[in-house]
Amino acid sequence: MLRSLCIVAASLCATLLAGEALMRLLPVSTATMTGYYGDPDLLVYPPDHYWTASTGWDLRNPQNLRSNPQGFASDIDFVPDVAALALVGDSYVEASMLRSQDRPATQLASLLRTPRPVYALGSPGTALLDYAQRIRWASQTLKVVDFVVWMEAGDVRQSLCGSGNVHSRCLDPQTLLPRIKRLPPPPTLKRWARHSALAQYVFGQLKLNPAQLVHSILPSSAS
Repeated sequence: MLRSLCIVAASLCATLLAGEALMRLLPVSTATMTGYYGDPDLLVYPPDHYWTASTGWDLRNPQNLRSNPQGFASDIDFVPDVAALALVGDSYVEASMLRSQDRPATQLASLLRTPRPVYALGSPGTALLDYAQRIRWASQTLKVVDFVVWMEAGDVRQSLCGSGNVHSRCLDPQTLLPRIKRLPPPPTLKRWARHSALAQYVFGQLKLNPAQLVHSILPSSAS
């Protein structure tokens, strides 16, 4: 019995190691390692962080990205410049699934009659009140005076606390009063999973929810 368990355990470990090795050869999305590294209201990437982004189980549109020293996905560094134009928004502005030359900030810069730098202040999973924090930060830190805000229909609803699209500022769903709701640090298991290509594929690309999986296998007695 003990020998059989050891064989099963060894086989499982070998399978996991083989899966990990395979995923590391493929363009699986890697950890973004976001955090509140500078301004306490801005969730950004670590400075000069490199990561891969792809879509779905079949790893479509793979892109290799880099964060600039300010923690945004951009090929240019943001320096104080009153002539700069800041493009503010969510994942549509970051556009991590597009090549650098196809992203909105680059396209906007090419359309300007007078050449000026365009700073892409995009952050996935944010809405209006978080946009305002980036505008505040860019105005104070980068001396930017001109802004373009990329808005979508869901931005108002997503500004409510608990919407899942808030990094720091939101509105109370009952009173509509402003609240501060920063994201907590990731638990130990999630921090470990960030460094596993297999875990990133299973939970990131396939969107597998461990809690839902356990519930489906072991339904509660109430059901």
